[in-house]
Amino acid sequence: MTVQKRTNALDWNDLRYLLELSRQGSLSGAARTLGVNHATVGRRLAALEAHFGASLTERQGRLWRLTALGQQAVAAAARIEEPALQIERLAGRGGDSGLQGGLRLTATEGAAMLLLVPALGELRRRHPGLHFTLLTDHKKLSLARREADLALRWGRPLCPQAG
Repeated sequence: MTVQKRTNALDWNDLRYLLELSRQGSLSGAARTLGVNHATVGRRLAALEAHFGASLTERQGRLWRLTALGQQAVAAAARIEEPALQIERLAGRGGDSGLQGGLRLTATEGAAMLLLVPALGELRRRHPGLHFTLLTDHKKLSLARREADLALRWGRPLCPQAG
């Protein structure tokens, strides 16, 4: 059986880059999360905009904002992100069962480097079906709105007052 590649097919990976750019607001932020350099994010965004034949983003200084079309594309891509990643995990593992899914974690840079990064490496080794997005920022993200699944923040301990 011969499979022909469609030359005008939309590349899911390009959508993944747009999603992360929309979440991070900058090429460098998206690049860090995706584990690539900012030029790769820029090239993937350009390829996606060429496919659409229209701008999906507008640059404002170092930050990137979505156009109306970009917002629609991100909303649609967000709905298919988890099923697409699940299919990729199945293909990569040959259907192996175990813990799987995506987790969005947020922490200050210090907390992430001191506590999360060492633990996540071991967790990832034990459960390759898990994938993480680690957001290091002082901005508080809403767990209720699913901006993050887990938030690690420094704060004063809650202690009962003595006597």
